[in-house]
Amino acid sequence: MKAITLWQPWAQAIALGLKRIETRSWATHYRGPVAIHAAKRPLPDMTPFAGIFPDGTAFPPGAVIAITSIEDCLPMTEAFISGLSGTERLLGVYAPGRFAWILGPIRPLQPVIPISGHQGLWNWKQM
Repeated sequence: MKAITLWQPWAQAIALGLKRIETRSWATHYRGPVAIHAAKRPLPDMTPFAGIFPDGTAFPPGAVIAITSIEDCLPMTEAFISGLSGTERLLGVYAPGRFAWILGPIRPLQPVIPISGHQGLWNWKQM
């Protein structure tokens, strides 16, 4: 299965269904299942995310925390960006010239699966 490593809190935002689009500077032709891996990187200042995450939300580092799928990959346009919710905009880097990876149904994992991540789309041998 393919996997992608994201920094927290963005990985947990996907696991909770708050973020349905992953934004990247590069396109992918891959469509199919993808594991969401949370990087070991420490949490950033959470002030900009106040009120988005439920109280008591855990942000597990260094683990696969959810399974979803990449359904589509679209180039960002002003029209696309203007149609997004405020929460989705806050949880991504939206600008013309970037790409929106449209995610499918999300299945959070409990317990999470500790593993080291990698850059880009990578092959997760666990599944």
